[in-house]
Amino acid sequence: MKGSRFKWQLARFHEAAEISDLLNLAYRGVDNWTEETQLLSGKRSTQSLVERSMNETGTYFFVCRNDAVLLACARLTLVGNEAYIGSFAVLPKYQRNGIGSYLLSEIEQIVMKEYGVTFFSVPVLSEQHTLKAFYEKCGYQKNGQAEPYPAHLNIGTPKRSDIMIEFYLKKASLY
Repeated sequence: MKGSRFKWQLARFHEAAEISDLLNLAYRGVDNWTEETQLLSGKRSTQSLVERSMNETGTYFFVCRNDAVLLACARLTLVGNEAYIGSFAVLPKYQRNGIGSYLLSEIEQIVMKEYGVTFFSVPVLSEQHTLKAFYEKCGYQKNGQAEPYPAHLNIGTPKRSDIMIEFYLKKASLY
C-alpha cells in the first residue's frame, strides 16, 4: 500500500461529529469486529467528547480520508517520549483487509518523526481478544498493567463487573 492515496492529517475542530460517528460505527456498530457490543452498552463517543479531547494539551486527533470519506481516525496523547494511542478506528467496510495495520504503521511513523516518540501504548478491554490479536500482530506486547474500566468517562457502560483495561506497548523503530 506504499504510495497509497490514504493520507493522515491533523483533524480540524469541525470534524468532531464525523469522528464521533466513525468511532461509534467502528466499535459499537452492527458490522464491527472489536467485540465491544458484547462488553459495553451505550455510545463509544460523542461530538462533545471528541471536542474536549481536541482541546487537551498534548492530545491530537488525526484523520485519514479516502477521497471525501472519513476512512480512519486516531487520538494521540503525548507524554514525554510516549504516545498513547486511543480512538483508533477504521470505517467497517475497509476493515479486515490490512488497511488498519497499514494505517496504524503510518500514524506511528508520523508521530515518531514529528514528535520524537520512542514508545507507543494502547489500551484494550480485557475481553477484546480479536483486537488484542490485531495489536499483537502489529508488534504491541501486553505490559502487565491493567485497571478497572473507566465508567466515569461516559464511553459506555460495562455489561460485566470484571472488565478491565489492559495496556499494550510497542517500542518505536524507524524503518
